[in-house]
Amino acid sequence: MNEDKEKKNVSISNRLSPLESALFGIGLAFLILGIVTQDVVHMLSGVIIAGGSVALHFVKKKDWKKYWETHEVMLERQRERQRAEREKKDAERGKR
Repeated sequence: MNEDKEKKNVSISNRLSPLESALFGIGLAFLILGIVTQDVVHMLSGVIIAGGSVALHFVKKKDWKKYWETHEVMLERQRERQRAEREKKDAERGKR
């Protein structure tokens, strides 16, 4: 079941690559159009679209699943430390 899900995720990510390229191309087209017509709105739109497509590429490259797994492990360790500290404080209060 997991293998089918992973294959499906891979195929979706492979389908998004042409979309990223198209977005980058559209951004460049807007940027060039803005430079030619000296329209600041088109230039700004081109920079935002092209920059967003580059950011999307790098975000997609990062292994977010691994990041969140590591994050959850760190949170659990922190909760355990806090729990141990509370128990230690409660034990000290009980002795007094």
